[in-house]
Amino acid sequence: MDMKLIVQKKDKPDAEKAIKFIEKYKKAKLAIVHSSIKDEVVSLDYFDHLVKNLKTPFIGTRVSGTVTPKEGYCEDAVAIAVLCGNFDVKVFHEPIDFKDPEKTANEIIPRLEGSELCLVYSANYYKQNVFIDAILRRVQYKFPDLQIWGMVSAPPPIVVTNEGIHGNTMVFAAINGPDFYFDLDSGFKFDENEDTEFVVTRADEYYIYEIEGKNAVEEYSKIQHMQPYFINMLHNLSSRPDVVKLFKILSKLNEVLYEGIMQMLMKPLGTDLNGGVAEILFALGLDEKNKRHMLTQSYKTKGSVLRHLSTSPKNQLAVYDRLYKRFPKEKAMLVSSCGMRPFWFNFDFEALEKKLSKFKYPFLISHVFGGFGTDLPYKGLEQNVVHGGTVKALIFR
Repeated sequence: MDMKLIVQKKDKPDAEKAIKFIEKYKKAKLAIVHSSIKDEVVSLDYFDHLVKNLKTPFIGTRVSGTVTPKEGYCEDAVAIAVLCGNFDVKVFHEPIDFKDPEKTANEIIPRLEGSELCLVYSANYYKQNVFIDAILRRVQYKFPDLQIWGMVSAPPPIVVTNEGIHGNTMVFAAINGPDFYFDLDSGFKFDENEDTEFVVTRADEYYIYEIEGKNAVEEYSKIQHMQPYFINMLHNLSSRPDVVKLFKILSKLNEVLYEGIMQMLMKPLGTDLNGGVAEILFALGLDEKNKRHMLTQSYKTKGSVLRHLSTSPKNQLAVYDRLYKRFPKEKAMLVSSCGMRPFWFNFDFEALEKKLSKFKYPFLISHVFGGFGTDLPYKGLEQNVVHGGTVKALIFR
């Protein structure tokens, strides 16, 4: 598989030029369109022009920013990857029934029969990620050897195909034929100076009710030394569409304030991801009124062990050193990266681009509001497919 890239910045978003770029490649099978344009009218007009005029199958969504070899990190831009080669692709979409995720999964499953790779984009708000996890875990359980990779739209969430622009919908590009690898990593590790463990003692697919046999809201607030109201306020802030821009401004204007927010965000708990690398636990909502439950970004089963995490800008950027070491000479790479990661490496995009300069093949890295995918074969419904704070790479050979 080959991948061709074009980036159009905010002063020159030209959908017609993008169509000509895509359709000049005779072996183009799928176009991937990621828009970080902040002006919603401009972004929607751009996508609408593609819907009406682009013949090549495509999937698109909003992102908070992208990184490509030539343009580096970009905000307020459209990045397009054109996948070319001898493979088959089928694009379809499915509305999300948040009241019955199993019903949505059952609508999706028959349409993925026989697929090897599935790119998935979802138009949902960040606090609904746990419902997307429920859907994708059921799909993954049905097809334990189907590699899923994808992302949640940046807000306001949309997904796009040749058939139109959709909200509260998932789009799928089911692919057969390419030689690929999947890689899951994070810039977090367990804090060597904090060996206390907290066990989830009561939970269902969507909420945690008890930690260490105690009320989860009260116990989590005690661990964080913060009232539920302030925890919710902080995470509401981190779910804003302009969160990356906001925190970037804070980091440049007020170092003390930035460090204060950093310290609050960097006292997280997490769970094991793979071999000592950890996944951060995002407490997206604490029930302040009745203190009955806490909402996280994905399913945390009864028995999940939560431990304190540590990180640094160096550790966050080292993810790409490990990725290069594992995959130095490939055809192309797609990466969905947590939209908060620029905050954790203090927006040092020069250092990021220096790390990425090692990669001598095309790549598209997109900062998103939730990433999909896990190592295969899938081992069961208790293993998350949606992860927080991670980097999910899809590498084509």
